Amino acid sequence: MKMKLSAGLLAVVLALFLAGGVAEAAPSQHGGPGGRGGRGVSGLIQATATVTGLSLDQVRTELQGGKSLAQIAQDNGHTADEVIASARSAYQARLAQAVSEGRITQAQADAALQRFDQEAPTVMSDTTLGQRAGDCGSGSRPTGGRRAGGSA
Repeated sequence: MKMKLSAGLLAVVLALFLAGGVAEAAPSQHGGPGGRGGRGVSGLIQATATVTGLSLDQVRTELQGGKSLAQIAQDNGHTADEVIASARSAYQARLAQAVSEGRITQAQADAALQRFDQEAPTVMSDTTLGQRAGDCGSGSRPTGGRRAGGSA
């Protein structure tokens, strides 16, 4: 049971990690927010930095030291809910832009945002994120299912 839970959490974190780097907005068959898309971990790391006033490097260092994003926020006088709200707002704006540009449908944007809402609290409390999230925190805007380099 513990192994399945760890494997499941790893799958969610990996999907969210890929979401930040790939930055797709459209749901796909790959799971995770926006398929492999959305902002996930990257967006939450960026929001943690923005809300707390820390640099991305400082947030990454804290993560690598075994802290969760929620702990980093709390250590700096903020809550996990504030970070999630900030990340969600930025993600929602990117999804709206992707919809207006015709890269995704409104239904796809709604589904991606719903997945973000479901998974963000788990990511915020993950104390092993720093060992798996490496260089996340530098995602780009939604590209309608394509990597920044143009391949799916």
